[in-house]
Formats: sequence, structure tokens, C-alpha cells
Amino acid sequence: MFVLARPSPQPSPKGRGRQKNRIAPLTFRRFLLRPAVLLLVPLALIALASLTRALNTPALIAAHAQTLRDQQLDLLILHGKLVDGAGSKPRKADVGIRGDRITFVGDARKANLTAARILDATGLVVAPGFIDPHTHTLGDLSDEKRKSNEPYLMQGVTTVVTGNDGGSVVNVGEILRKWDEQGIGTNAVGWSTGFYYAPGSYARTEEVIELSKVAAAKGGIYDTHMRDESSYSIGLLGSIKETIRIGREAKIPVHISHIKALGPEVWGQSKPAIELIKKARAEGIEASACQYPYDASGTTLAASLVPRWAEVGGRSELLKRIEDPQVRPRLLAEMEENLKRRGGADSLLITDARNPQLVGKRLSEIARAQNKSPVEMALELIKTRDLAVASFNMNEKDIDRFMKQSFITTCSDGSAGHPRKYGTFPRKLREYVYNRKLIGLSFAVRNSSALTAETFRIPERGLIREGYFADVIIFDEKTVADRATYEQPELFSVGMKFVIVNGKVAVENGAYTGALAGRALRKQLPQTH
Repeated sequence: MFVLARPSPQPSPKGRGRQKNRIAPLTFRRFLLRPAVLLLVPLALIALASLTRALNTPALIAAHAQTLRDQQLDLLILHGKLVDGAGSKPRKADVGIRGDRITFVGDARKANLTAARILDATGLVVAPGFIDPHTHTLGDLSDEKRKSNEPYLMQGVTTVVTGNDGGSVVNVGEILRKWDEQGIGTNAVGWSTGFYYAPGSYARTEEVIELSKVAAAKGGIYDTHMRDESSYSIGLLGSIKETIRIGREAKIPVHISHIKALGPEVWGQSKPAIELIKKARAEGIEASACQYPYDASGTTLAASLVPRWAEVGGRSELLKRIEDPQVRPRLLAEMEENLKRRGGADSLLITDARNPQLVGKRLSEIARAQNKSPVEMALELIKTRDLAVASFNMNEKDIDRFMKQSFITTCSDGSAGHPRKYGTFPRKLREYVYNRKLIGLSFAVRNSSALTAETFRIPERGLIREGYFADVIIFDEKTVADRATYEQPELFSVGMKFVIVNGKVAVENGAYTGALAGRALRKQLPQTH
């Protein structure tokens, strides 16, 4: 269910009046982060989301760029193949940076520009830094040793969103102060739900609509891990209809996280799913989605197999039901059905590093070794600890069909033990642009940068454009690729020669520089009179 609470009080920004009280759902929330890094927090901080629109006019941006261009550049990228993020064809162009801004795009030789440092991008692609709208990096960014978010930087990702699927913190103020001390800033674009998981799955649609109206009034968006991506409850298509209804009645943009057709029972439903979203968009509803380029999702044994009624009351109540002889037969029967939805016991691969003796083994293999049925074995494992798994439940035709849509962005849903955390964006380039040629380079870059910035209301990011923030990547088309596998999920991607965050070089010649270049992106509350 939804619980509302105020965050810890924050000091009023200098030169502004006292901020009004804000509310936050403790169950559903999201954070935006720039690797090394910039963060988004939940409904509690919707008030902070981007810059005042009046400051973002093209004329002011252009004037600012001209002022900076009149001075010597800090960085000049020469001779690159520019893919600017707008979806236009690649072209030869130089890119100039001063401070944290892109101040020149064009022919630097004709403009007679000078710079403190020159990067020769001959034979390389220059593009806007990628933006990942769905990650699980909250723990990484809160850890002193992992706050650099290197797995994402090495993919060319310069902005991430975290706290997804209801996985945020309760004490927002405390975690924000910690990140501020580490040089990590905050920003908010809306809020998210984890309808598939307990306790989010217990929420009624009408309740979410009312909360979404609050977010809409502050310029937020509604992002969701839908109630069902398979046939567990209302089905994949029913969940999309529910999401669209929320957008229509709350008058809020809606975004479906990691869209998929999960399991054999719904394979092929990507086509009607896409038609539902297109129809909503034609009716004026801002509906979008994101997708990762893998055929396995990442979840837990309990989330995959245990029916939600068995989780009411939390883990302690679940354990009681597992041991209850009156309840256990029903529990096992429904788990059998859920296992079929997933594609059987061979489809669940243990990825949880906390149980190294089981990592890399399928549920079917573990059950055979213990002479138990797969669901009996799953219950025994869950009793000890709910284990992370990779669930192989998608087919290539659905993946391809979703990927070709102009309203579907790239996201990793990155989690420990799954290669998507280390490989999503380079994998999309290598496999779907260069190897299979399913989509074009300009399309892939746009759907990994500018489209995401537009969808999540992130101003002046996602494009190589004069006056925009200098989040720039330079990669080698011949070598860019993912290396992470299900057997070795923590191998860094390769091919990103340079990654620039807010004008600072964070990756140089394919190696992390140690720079913590992230910045807070805050937006003022709408003025009331």
C-alpha cells in the first residue's frame, strides 16, 4: 500500500524563500543519477525536478554559447563522426567545450578556434552521453568505493536513474546529505511504482491515479514496473491498459519500464502491446517505454514463483505459510503454474553471489541433485534466503519488435549478477546496430540519449548542441562491445575511448580517470501567486 511521509527537512536554497512541505510515497520512488554522479529522488522531491523553463529558451542558450565561444576552449574534439542524438544522419563535425558546456559544433579550422586540449577523434564516433532511465545503483552510489559508477561510465552512460521498482530509501534527506558530501547532486522528475512486487501489487489503480495527479501538478511523470508482464494476474496487455488509464485520468506522461513479453504464454503479444501504446499516443497521452537487449530478466526466486497473497505481512508470514500443512499444497500448486509461465525450471539461473556454491546453476539442476521437485527446491532455498536469478523468458522476435519502436528508449535495469549492468548500451550497438543491422546508429543513439532526456524532462542533456551540458562520448565502432556474460557478469564493456561528464574527462583511452564529475540538477517550484 501507499504510505505518505515528509522527508527530512532541507535548508532553503540561498536567495529563495522557505520551500513548501512536500510528500513522498515510501513504497514507490525514483532517483536520477549522473554517474559519478547525479541523482533523482522520489515524489518527496518532485518540487526539485529541472530548471525553470523560462531559462531554457533557444535564444538564451545560443547567447550563452556564443559568450563562451569567444574565449579559448578547454577541450576541442576534432575530426569525429558526429551523431548528435537528434536522429539526424552522422556528419563530420568538431565539438568545442568550455567549462561544463558545449560551445561549438562545426568546423573548428574555419572558425579559427584554439583549445587548451585537443582530442583527435579521427575514425571515431562522437555522440551525447547515454542516459539510463532504469537502474539499481542506489547501493553503489551510496558506497564510498563504488560511487564512481564505473560499470556505467565504461558503457558511455553519463546519467542514470535509480531507486526504481519501489526500491528507494525511506529517509530521503539523510541519503541526500550523504551524497552531497560525496559531490553527488539530486534531481527529481516524478515517481515510480513496482506493481509487480509486494506490497506495491496490493495498490488499487484508483489510488495510484490520485497520487499521480499530485505528481502531474508538479510537472512529474509516472514510471512503472507494471503489475504484470506475463499472465500472472491481469496480463501484459491488461497492465498496459492500466498504465494508459493512469496517464489519461491523471493527465500525466506514463513510462513503462523494461517492456517485455515475459514467458511462452504471452510470446507474440509485443505486436498488440505496441498497438495499444501507439493508439494512446495518437489520443494525446504521452506514453513511452524502455527496454534492455537481453532475453533474460533479473529478479528473485520468490518474485518469480511465489504468489503475492503468500507474501502478505512480509517474509515472516511467508515462512509461516510455507510450513503450514493447510496452506502449503495451494502454495506449491500456484508456484507450479508460475514456473510454467517462466518457461520451466531450466529457465531460472542462480546469480546471487551470496551463495557462491549455487551461482551458475539452474533450478532444475539443483532440484535433481537434491531429489526434489523444482518448486519444492525453490521453497527450501527461499526459506534460507531469497536468491537473485536470471530468468530466461523472452524470445528474439518480441525483443526485435520492441527495439524498433521510436518511443522505446534503452535501459539496463542493471542488477548484481546480470550482465546488463555492465553491458546494455554497448551490446545494443554491437549486436543490433553493427552485427544484425536491425536498427541504425542514429536511431540507437537517439533512443539512448535525447529521447530519454525528453521523456524524463532532463533539460539541456542528451544532444550535442551548442549551449547544452558537455556530456559527450567518443567510441570506436570497430571495437565497442559488451564483455559481461551470465558466467562472468562483471566484465567491463570496451570501445568507449573517452567519456566526458559536465566537461570533465571521466574515461580516457578506455580507462577510468578517477573523476567524480556529477552534478545536481534542480528545478524550482512553479511560482504561486
